[in-house]
Amino acid sequence: MYNLNTSYMHRTFVRLGGDLKRTHSATKTQRPEESSVNFKALTGHEESIAKKVVNSAFNVHRELGPGLLEKIYETCFCHEISKQK
Repeated sequence: MYNLNTSYMHRTFVRLGGDLKRTHSATKTQRPEESSVNFKALTGHEESIAKKVVNSAFNVHRELGPGLLEKIYETCFCHEISKQK
């Protein structure tokens, strides 16, 4: 069980200025405005290729699990892709 010393926490909070919002906003990751990011929709052909790639990668990882060398995953992934043609 944790024993929280609330008076210590309160003193620390007051010493830091007591403004957590100011501290948090200063450390927030800056993201571009939504209007500055322009993505175009994938064509049907691109979408089908993407689905094959993702499904193949998922199948290989599901069957083999984690912890193998990358070369093994790469070989199995290439085999799985070739089966989907």
